[in-house]
Amino acid sequence: QTSHHPPVSNIQIYPPHGNWRIDAQFNFKIDPGVITVHIKQSGVTKLILKDGTTYEWEFPTISVTGIIRGDRYVLIKGPLVVKDTYNDLVCQVEIAPKADKSRGIPKQRQTTIYGGILDGSGKNYISKITGDYADKVVVDDEELWNIDTKIAHRPLAPVDEDMILPSDCRFRIDRMYLINKKLD
Repeated sequence: QTSHHPPVSNIQIYPPHGNWRIDAQFNFKIDPGVITVHIKQSGVTKLILKDGTTYEWEFPTISVTGIIRGDRYVLIKGPLVVKDTYNDLVCQVEIAPKADKSRGIPKQRQTTIYGGILDGSGKNYISKITGDYADKVVVDDEELWNIDTKIAHRPLAPVDEDMILPSDCRFRIDRMYLINKKLD
């Protein structure tokens, strides 16, 4: 964290194999309300591949409802736009678009997505992404992901003790009590 007021964070990630890296800056702005809090995370994140391909994006606004009372909901507001600056391509995905049968969006849900890779004019899709990230996602009429068939597995290889940071959540005392069912 490079600044506390205003909150600014910077990260750089370099993997051991060196095939890619991430550079990012996050400038956080929180708009508190009585019922809903909006969290704006401006600042560009860059994924730079070894061949020079660079993807850039900013995260959309996140709204959290039900902090004081009621059910808590986390909603993503606005589109997610990822730019491939090396190949001059843009992928734009609307999150929770309005229902529109002409675009193949039968009903509006907060987890519905619609968009794709745009041509040079920025108006026509050369590849389409549709679906619901809490159900299934389809790219160019091919099912890319389905919650009913894709199962996440934990990594099987154990982690060496010297690779675990002292701040790792596995060392939290409250977690240990929860696992041992000592809730008092």
